[in-house]
Parts: sequence; C-alpha cells; structure tokens
Amino acid sequence: MTAASHARARAPAAHTALRNTGPSAGANFCPGEDTKEMLHSMIKVLVIGAGGLGCELLKDLCLLGFLNLDVIDMDTIEVPAAPAPAA
Repeated sequence: MTAASHARARAPAAHTALRNTGPSAGANFCPGEDTKEMLHSMIKVLVIGAGGLGCELLKDLCLLGFLNLDVIDMDTIEVPAAPAPAA
C-alpha cells in the first residue's frame, strides 16, 4: 500500500482538495493519483510551533500523507512541571 492510498483510507474527506482543480491551478495541472504521489513525496513542509494550532496542522498533514515534515518548537518542559508516571 502506497503512502497516498494509506492516507486516503484514513482520511477520505481530506483528499477532496487534492482531487479537484482550483481557481489558482495552472492550465497543465491534472489532479490524480500520480500528482498526489508526487506531492506527498517531493514537498517539504516546515511547521514552526507545535502548540494548539501547530499540533492540529501536523495531524492534518500526516493524515493527508505528507512524508517530509520538519517541526521547530522552542518550548521547554521543566522536570517539576512534567506529569508523574501513573503507578
């Protein structure tokens, strides 16, 4: 199973955007499985901040099947603030 087909099985409604052309698409744009495979394998995405919005964005990008994700988040967790493991 390819990455795109696996992602499509997990989130079928999210792939509507990759299946249709839009007003900004070039004249040579042809949506389809080959285009989605190319997008998933070639595009690199940088997400800065993995807080409330960044976390949801990362989840959605993963569900869409994007493979090259980089995350920059400068938050730190101090040891006293970290949750204790359940006994």
